[in-house]
Amino acid sequence: MHHFWKSILVFGAVFIVSIVRTPTVYLEKIPFQDKLAHIVLYFVLTAIFFFDLKPLNNSRQKKAIFAIGIPFFYGCIIELWQGVFTNHRSADLYDVLANLTGIISSFVVLSVVFTGKKTK
Repeated sequence: MHHFWKSILVFGAVFIVSIVRTPTVYLEKIPFQDKLAHIVLYFVLTAIFFFDLKPLNNSRQKKAIFAIGIPFFYGCIIELWQGVFTNHRSADLYDVLANLTGIISSFVVLSVVFTGKKTK
């Protein structure tokens, strides 16, 4: 469990950012800023989780399933939480798709980077 302290911190931060009431920031020149924030947040979350999984002695396929599945499932739970337990946020399928975009992008980038490196 000591391998996952960074992931636990980031998962907690994502949860807090996702459920608290935040001031509305109006940036006219950035279209889809909310979705961009989801992509970046879940890219970072997946990257940190990916690194925390690296020391485990699991197969690459199992690590891939965890690295993609857990952040995706977590994002879905947060969207449901927002729709059911908050009155200032709502569940949004496009947020889930933005989360998935960040997750897949992170996994692909890190997989390409680490596939090219040979360890002795």
